[in-house]
Amino acid sequence: MADEPVRYRSASRLVLGLALAAVYFGAAKLGLTMAFVAEQVTTVWPATGIALAAVVVLGPSVWPAIALGALLANLTVHEPLGTAAALAAGNTLEALVGGWLLRRLGFRSSLERLRDVLGLIVFAAGVSTMVSATIGVTSLCLGGVQPWWAFRSLWWNWWIGDAMGNLVMAPLLLVCTSASPLRWDRGHVVEAAALSGTLVAVSLVVFAGWLGLGLDGYPLQYTVFPFVIWAALRLGQRGTATVTFIASGLAIWSTVNGSGPFVMEGAEA
Repeated sequence: MADEPVRYRSASRLVLGLALAAVYFGAAKLGLTMAFVAEQVTTVWPATGIALAAVVVLGPSVWPAIALGALLANLTVHEPLGTAAALAAGNTLEALVGGWLLRRLGFRSSLERLRDVLGLIVFAAGVSTMVSATIGVTSLCLGGVQPWWAFRSLWWNWWIGDAMGNLVMAPLLLVCTSASPLRWDRGHVVEAAALSGTLVAVSLVVFAGWLGLGLDGYPLQYTVFPFVIWAALRLGQRGTATVTFIASGLAIWSTVNGSGPFVMEGAEA
């Protein structure tokens, strides 16, 4: 009988690990659809934010799940096994380094303190992502997948993509897992729904060019700021993180597909 709780915990950890690996794999495949410099280098890598949040919330012991999800995702890009394993190692170490740096800072997932926000930006998005960029691009060049002369450009874009993944995905996941259950009344629910729906509509017009209003010459990207302010004042950290995620996700998706104010003139879609 004493062994039953142990077996139950082991089974629970296994299921959790497989679920995390599957989520990482799905996020990685989504990120690969936004590749633009090379097949392996994307505009944003959502899996980075998921891995970081998992390490912060669940602890570094989840690293095998991250490694498995990353390995499977890299193998789908038809990488040699050695290169795919090296890329997966870089993805995993990136999350572990980010989690370690945040723990050293005394990081709180609620992001209620300025030091927590700055730590996420500087150490998680800025520093730890250099690990994956360096290991990843070096592995691609050593494996003959990419030329050495492109190292600098590939490294820069890899780092930006991973940093964006941390900034877009991690705050939402961290805040939602650390916050207490919502106790909104009907008014708050209606307000949140109205805010989200209006933001999506405005973002599709501004970034995706819906309605074809011919407003490309106007700085319409700033129209999302009032929604962020609204969420910050009325819906707290969780609402702000959600609004930022929606606006950033739609902006990135539209830019990758060649529309919106962030597309450079003359650039290929």
